[in-house]
Amino acid sequence: MRFLIYGAGALGQALGCMLTASGHQVDLVLRKRFLKIIAEEGLSVTGIYGNFHASAKKLNLMTDIAGTDGSVYDFILITTKAYDTDHAAKDIAALSNCTSPVASMQNGCGNLEQLSAQFGSERTLGARIITGFEIEQAARVKITVSADAVHVGSSLPGRISEKAQQLADAINQAGLPCLAVEDIFQSLYAKLLYNCALNPLGAILGVHYGALS
Repeated sequence: MRFLIYGAGALGQALGCMLTASGHQVDLVLRKRFLKIIAEEGLSVTGIYGNFHASAKKLNLMTDIAGTDGSVYDFILITTKAYDTDHAAKDIAALSNCTSPVASMQNGCGNLEQLSAQFGSERTLGARIITGFEIEQAARVKITVSADAVHVGSSLPGRISEKAQQLADAINQAGLPCLAVEDIFQSLYAKLLYNCALNPLGAILGVHYGALS
């Protein structure tokens, strides 16, 4: 399959590396500060799920989504910070003849609703991720901790959609545990409650999330 990953920080780079290493074609829209070294060295992922590498020649890197215009993707994955969701949605919507499913792989609440408003609920997917991704150095991402598998689901709850299952299968086969779920909103709000408990404890005790979980 072919993926566009928009906003390739730690999570986006890890997904890009692992999906590429498992045989998929990946286009990465990322910041200029990452571009040069990834273009030279490729991407590597280490940590609790093993070691993965994607050579530079197998990655299509760009700093502007306009470079993808006219391309056909099986999935577009948004991995920006939540405050960039609206900008990302408008950028993707401006692509000509683009009808690919769009998935929010982000932290926070409200991202899925924004994307559904832009692209329609039938085309929109969400994900809940309780896994730690850390850029150890340029082009090197470490997966440090995970409390559960990634959950992927349609913005229309009540059933596991075909697209959600396809995306979950691709991510799972790439080496990151992932499940398709009937109600992604339930998963997202469960994570919110989880964070409400852990985040204050982390602040009070002065320790990182991984030490608590």
